[in-house]
Amino acid sequence: MKTKKIPTQEEVREKLGEEFISRFVESVEGATADFKAFKKWHPDWAVSFSSRFIANFLHERIWARLKENASNLDSFEFVDKEPIREVHLGTELIMRIKRHDSNDRISSYPTRGAQEFWNIDFFTIPGLESFSLALGYHWDKDLREPQDALLTLYRKLNEPIWSVKLSRDSANIETITWEPITNPSLPEIDLAEALAEDYRDVAS
Repeated sequence: MKTKKIPTQEEVREKLGEEFISRFVESVEGATADFKAFKKWHPDWAVSFSSRFIANFLHERIWARLKENASNLDSFEFVDKEPIREVHLGTELIMRIKRHDSNDRISSYPTRGAQEFWNIDFFTIPGLESFSLALGYHWDKDLREPQDALLTLYRKLNEPIWSVKLSRDSANIETITWEPITNPSLPEIDLAEALAEDYRDVAS
C-alpha cells in the first residue's frame, strides 16, 4: 500500500488560509469570554462545575462561534449532525474541536470511532487522501480555563505528528502568530470526558 504524503505545518497553513485561522482563534477567544461571563453571572454555580461540563460548554461555544464566523468561507463545510461535528476542507482536511493539556496532550477516550478518525491510514482511497486535524486549545487545569488556540495533526490517536500554537501578536492584534511546538507529547486519556466522547465517537 502506498504511504500517504503527510502535509507539513506550512502546507496545512496555506490550505486553511489566514482568514480561517484568524476566525478560529477569534472563536476560541470568544468562547473563553463566554465562559468567564457565565461564571461571573453565577459564581456560586461555577465552583461546582465539573471538568466535563466545562469542556462541553467550551466546545459548544467554540463550535457555534466558528460556524458563525467561518461558514461563509469558500470550500469549508460544517457538518453538524449530532453527535458528529466536523469542519471539512474539501475531502483532504477533516477537523474536530479538542482540548489539550499543558503538555500538548489531547483529551480523548480510545473508542473504535476515535481510533479510526485519528488513524492517518484508515480508509484511504488513492487520490482522495484525507487527514484529521485537532482544532484545539490549551487547557490550564489550575485556572480551569482555556489558553492559546492549537492545531495538531495526528498519525494515530496516540501519535501526534506536529502541533502549532496560534495566538495574537502582542504588537499587532490583527496578526495571528504561528508557533510550532517541538515534539508534542503523547495523548492522555481524559476519563472526565469519557462518556461524552464515547457517545460522539460511536456514531462516527
